Amino acid sequence: MLRRYARLIAFGNGGLHALYDKTDGFYRRQLILTTKDKVDGREDDPYLIDKLRKERDGIFLWALEGLQRLVSNNYVFTESVDAKQNLVDAQEEGNNILAFMKSEGYLQFEIGKKISSTDFYNIYVSWCEDNLEKPRASAGFLHYIKENQKRYGLIYDAKCIGNRRGFHNVCKAEFTPVAGKTPFD
Repeated sequence: MLRRYARLIAFGNGGLHALYDKTDGFYRRQLILTTKDKVDGREDDPYLIDKLRKERDGIFLWALEGLQRLVSNNYVFTESVDAKQNLVDAQEEGNNILAFMKSEGYLQFEIGKKISSTDFYNIYVSWCEDNLEKPRASAGFLHYIKENQKRYGLIYDAKCIGNRRGFHNVCKAEFTPVAGKTPFD
């Protein structure tokens, strides 16, 4: 028998991080909502809990109505544009490889190009140093790239360059000097 369940995780003042799970699965199960900042000058209501207790019947009906909508939508939450962006932001905050793969000037994606796993990782470490990020261990980096090679159009090969492991369709970006005058000339 299939049992449906959900866990409510509520927290503040920090990002969403998985201790060990760096896969999309961890983030796919999250619905991240943000709240508005407290308006300057607004006073906290010390009697709010008493007011909510008086409205508990209405709050229950409101929750029941939401549950009925969820059931009619096959237990799928409707995600707002903001909630989707919150998820993307949380993924990038929790996994700097995503930002590295989006960055410019470090990698060149082109069919027929090749890079060894070692060189690929060293470019990532260089990007981390340039961006004040802490690099993940080489095994974790390569595992992520192999798991997501389709997303980036890469092909892992145990003998990509001679007997060295690596990836097809990517190489180190070539440095292109700026033509003409710069503000520093």
